[in-house]
Amino acid sequence: MPARAEAASLPPPARPAGPRDRDRATLVVLLLAGGAWLLLWAWTLGGHGHHGGSADLLGVPRPAAVGLAWLVMVVAMMLPLALGLLGSVRRLVCRRPRPGLLTALAGAAFLAPWVLSGQLAQAATVALDGLGSLIAETGVPSAALAGAAVGAIGAFQLSPLKSRSLAACRSPVSFAARRWREGPSPALDVMRIGGAFGMSCVACCWGLMAMMLAAGAVGVFVMMPVAAVMVIERLTPWGAAFSRAVGGVLIVVGASWALLAIAL
Repeated sequence: MPARAEAASLPPPARPAGPRDRDRATLVVLLLAGGAWLLLWAWTLGGHGHHGGSADLLGVPRPAAVGLAWLVMVVAMMLPLALGLLGSVRRLVCRRPRPGLLTALAGAAFLAPWVLSGQLAQAATVALDGLGSLIAETGVPSAALAGAAVGAIGAFQLSPLKSRSLAACRSPVSFAARRWREGPSPALDVMRIGGAFGMSCVACCWGLMAMMLAAGAVGVFVMMPVAAVMVIERLTPWGAAFSRAVGGVLIVVGASWALLAIAL
C-alpha cells in the first residue's frame, strides 16, 4: 500500500484531554452515583432497606435482587471515590483512540472486584444464617458476638493491611502511573489498573461494609454515615489518622458491648 494511502487509513491522533473532557467524565460519574443514591432512597422509603426486603425488589428472585441492590450500593458509594483514578487513566490514554471508552473500561474493572465481593458476602451471610442455631446452643449471647465482631473490625482499622490499602486509595495518580504499561492493548492495560485499584478499595473498606451489612440494613440512613467515613479517610489530609481513630472507637464500643452483654 502506498505510504500516503496507508497514512490516510490510520485514525487521526487523539487530542490531549482538556478541562472539558475531565468535567464531562466527572459529570457522568456523579450522575450515575446520584441516580444510584436516588434509587436507594426510594428503595428505603418503600420499606426494602433491609436484607429481607430484597426478596421482592423489582419482582425478581431474592439472589438476583440482592446482587442488584449491592451493585447499586457500590455505584452510589464507591464509584465517586474512583474519580481520581479515572482522571489519571484519562490523562494516560488521552492520545490513544477512544480515550472515553478506555476510561469507562477502567471504571467497569474497578467495580468488578466489588461485584465479586458482594457475591462472597451473600454466600457468607447464608453460611452464618445456617450457623445461627449452633451458636445459640453455646449459650453465648448474640449481642456479645456482635460486639466482638465490631471490635475485630476496629482492630482491622489499625492493621498494616488497612494502612497499605488506604495509602493506595489516597494516591490514585501515583497508583495508576506505577502500573501503566505501554502495551499493545491499552484496553487490557486500563482494565488491569482499574481492577487493581478496585481490589485495593475492597481491602480498605471491607470492614466498614461488613459492619453495615451485619446491621441488617442497606438503606440510605445506614449508608450515608459509612460513606462519609470513607470519604474522610480518602480525601482529607488527616484521613489516615481519622481511620485509626475510627478503629479505636470501634474497639472500645465493641468491647463494651460484648462485656455488657455477658454481664447482663
